[in-house]
Amino acid sequence: SVKFTRGATVNGGITWGTTGSMVNVFSLGEQKQKTPGIDTDLIFTKLRALSTKLAGKSGFNATPTGAELKLSGSSTGINYFKISAANFAAVKVLTITAPADSTVVLTITGASPVFAGLDMKLNGISRNRVLVNFPDATTLKVSKVGLEGAVLAPSAALNFTSALISGQVFVKSLSGGGQINLSPFAGCPVDDLPPPNPNPNPNPNPNPNPNPNPNPNPNPNPNPCDNPTQSPHQSPTQAKCGKK
Repeated sequence: SVKFTRGATVNGGITWGTTGSMVNVFSLGEQKQKTPGIDTDLIFTKLRALSTKLAGKSGFNATPTGAELKLSGSSTGINYFKISAANFAAVKVLTITAPADSTVVLTITGASPVFAGLDMKLNGISRNRVLVNFPDATTLKVSKVGLEGAVLAPSAALNFTSALISGQVFVKSLSGGGQINLSPFAGCPVDDLPPPNPNPNPNPNPNPNPNPNPNPNPNPNPNPCDNPTQSPHQSPTQAKCGKK
């Protein structure tokens, strides 16, 4: 369900499940109830499975130094970090450094994490390759902060107050007044999940040949090449979602 009580501007469309209440809401796209073809229950089942899987990945167990937390990843694939909500509560400065084409997954464990009142900085990596994962959260507070990256908290009720999230947001419900800027996630959150083809063919052939040759060559070459190349190329192009 979606409920806006004090107006909003949405740079996209709004789709809700059971109920939708739009008060002084401006959106560039449609405002509509979901169609039967959108199975939101299945989508969130998959999101919860992904969140749990990310939490189980081995990575660097982060500990803040005083009020500062510095996360530095060197992998050009995926850099995993994990911290408890209790330890994260003391953080006032969060700095993430990683290669530009890599992915950063920061998992914050605990049932009621708070992401508030801190300064978040990115070095090298961009916000659309950062994912903040809250696998255990049933409530999540994001307040007085500019959160740079996507938020994955599929079981959480998000209390979103006086804050900015520059990335996609996947939560069970959302309330409060904040701003979400469009920045679609472009990283690869798990190292065994290949990225989708970024350039699918937009114009497949609509008119395949209806009359294939009914008389194939009855006399194929009896002497195929007896000396195939012995040294195939040894360095295939690595995907952006390489293993850590």
